[in-house]
Amino acid sequence: MIIGISLINYTGDNSIYRNKLAVMLESLFNSDIMDYPFIFSIFDNGNSTVGNAHTRGLIHDHHAKLDLSTQEVLFNSSPSPLGMITSRNFTFYRIMAENHEIDYILELHNDMIFPKKWFKPLVDFMENNKDYGIISPTIVTSRLTPFTKVTDATFDCKRLDKPTKIVANHPDLIRVSCLETTGFYLEVLKEQNWEETELWYRFNRAGFKVGILPDSVVYHEKMGTRKLLEKAFIEKYGTTRINFHIILELYGNDFLKYLGEFIKEDEYIQKHVER
Repeated sequence: MIIGISLINYTGDNSIYRNKLAVMLESLFNSDIMDYPFIFSIFDNGNSTVGNAHTRGLIHDHHAKLDLSTQEVLFNSSPSPLGMITSRNFTFYRIMAENHEIDYILELHNDMIFPKKWFKPLVDFMENNKDYGIISPTIVTSRLTPFTKVTDATFDCKRLDKPTKIVANHPDLIRVSCLETTGFYLEVLKEQNWEETELWYRFNRAGFKVGILPDSVVYHEKMGTRKLLEKAFIEKYGTTRINFHIILELYGNDFLKYLGEFIKEDEYIQKHVER
């Protein structure tokens, strides 16, 4: 089994986010993901030479922890931002082109902290449930900014008692064979917002489940457990509203039906949706 890891580093020129990236990598490279062979593709998107050098320096600091026979780091950069959706797809292409035996792709953000044991439950679940295309850990959010200690007492912990059915979070573990069936993120969308929901929709309609796993927990500094489909989210102007209407033009009432399934079938999301 080989894991592809995708990280978009959008804010490498900002000292605050550099520190977040350092904390994230420290926790990642001290977690059980190190028990797996992986290709780690980092995309410095629109960062300066200084920002790129800082990212490379952080990886170099952890270089001794890597098993160089099975764990590889790929650096990618663009002098001008490509946009979140294009950047994410780029890392997918790069990982899959580098190794045709990739089984899963793990998408990361640079403002997360990983406990020692969080990744194996995701892999075990996907190996034992071939009908799932994407699985995510439960996300809990920090009460402290910035934070240095990772304990449940530090976070607003919202735990699940069973996997969800059609909703995911970041980080997400994606089955590559499903991506090969459905395609990547839809680049006709503007910048970001709704691209994940649209991908989940395609996975779901292709017969694959998307879920959040209660047996794995990851800490997120800012967003915490996301709220989906609230009225303000749909009614906003800008890319959010534009993307929503692009998707409606593509899929029509079938996509609206899928959104209804979010609320009807998923108790966890139902608790966090503003109607």
